[in-house]
Amino acid sequence: NFTYDGPLSIEKIRNGFERIGGEYVGRDSKNIDRLSCKLRVRLINTKFIPALIRVPLEFPTGFMVEGGMNSDEKQLLLTFSSDSVVYGENVLLRRPALIFKTKEGKLTSLVQGIRKFGKSQIAFALSASAKDSLVKSALRWDDSKQDKHYGEILADLKWERDNRLSLFVHPTDFAINDTTWHVYSGRVLFNHPSIKIDDFYVGRENQWLKIGGGFSNSPKDSLLVELKDIDVNYILNLFDIKPVKFNGMATGVATVRKAKSDSIDINGVLAIPNFHFNDALLGDANIHINWNSSNGRICFDNTIIEEKGIGYTAVNGFVSPPEKGLDLQIQSKNTNLAFLNKYLNGILEDVEGRTTGGTRIHGAFKAIDFSGTQNPELKITIPAIGVRFGLDEGVVSLSPGIFDFSHFRISDKEGNFGEFSGEMTHDHLKNIRYDFLLSE
Repeated sequence: NFTYDGPLSIEKIRNGFERIGGEYVGRDSKNIDRLSCKLRVRLINTKFIPALIRVPLEFPTGFMVEGGMNSDEKQLLLTFSSDSVVYGENVLLRRPALIFKTKEGKLTSLVQGIRKFGKSQIAFALSASAKDSLVKSALRWDDSKQDKHYGEILADLKWERDNRLSLFVHPTDFAINDTTWHVYSGRVLFNHPSIKIDDFYVGRENQWLKIGGGFSNSPKDSLLVELKDIDVNYILNLFDIKPVKFNGMATGVATVRKAKSDSIDINGVLAIPNFHFNDALLGDANIHINWNSSNGRICFDNTIIEEKGIGYTAVNGFVSPPEKGLDLQIQSKNTNLAFLNKYLNGILEDVEGRTTGGTRIHGAFKAIDFSGTQNPELKITIPAIGVRFGLDEGVVSLSPGIFDFSHFRISDKEGNFGEFSGEMTHDHLKNIRYDFLLSE
């Protein structure tokens, strides 16, 4: 359904927005064409939108846009609403809504929706009001059911005489998992196409995150991000990476700059004592991390040494939220095997022990597979028979769909010994089949 009263021109509609907006933010808009129009659009089928705007953005149940503007009278009312917006295959927002309107000599806007972060559903609202070259804005969010994540960021945006934008961030507080953090005042300067940040600072007690420096089209300019005891799980929860879980308090630095390919490149070096992989302690980690906007892959090059040299682990590879897949190479020397419980739950339970060898974890998030060879000493419970065994002196050969156990000595809690060999086959850790041979 579509009704429209006014000039049917994208350029004229854009000019109308610029003329009204310029009046309230102090921009010279007198030479921009005038516009008066009304519209009401109810669009159900949005499958053509990705091809039109060259962005994989869809609205599965459609959307509604209605309102109008009169640039001579500086009047604007425009609303947008939908049940959800999907980016690629992921739900970007639930119940998104957008409102622009003029009222009492101000131009106001409101953007709101619900976004999933980890296990929480976060409702957020970004509001702004413009008058006399000053835009006052507020970003507020909360998970109303759990009341663990909430807060606000307040900022003023002002057009300077030299055509630069100045953003001043006010001191506020917010909470993550019931922990209160403080946002300290900071300043950001925008001078297209460059950005300069003067020490934006968030912290609590002995933990903090600082951002400073410049960002432009030149790879020589960079933003510097400094971290002190920041939980890496906070950061990774933003990407909703379910197949892997990292825990630990990270200290280090990262740089953000424009790459030669016109993409954004982030490189970081982090030290994480008592680093946990899938809730298993692996040791003290030194991590080199890279993210590039061209492919969205989070690349790792990690070295992890357990206390007193008990174990050594190297993890290299990437996790890709856009591709919904991962490819990690793990080289282990007497490495804690408990990290496998995340993948083997219901197949082999309560895995504990240590191993030496090389393993590749790879595939789509919903179709993970394994390759490599390991020489473990471990204890496992086989749910099919409900008995716990110790295994050593053997080799596990991993290939897609197969865990091959060769020449193991097996023992139980009664002190009985035997030989154990066989295969466990699976379809990406589903439809498990066992073919084991036990002998005295």
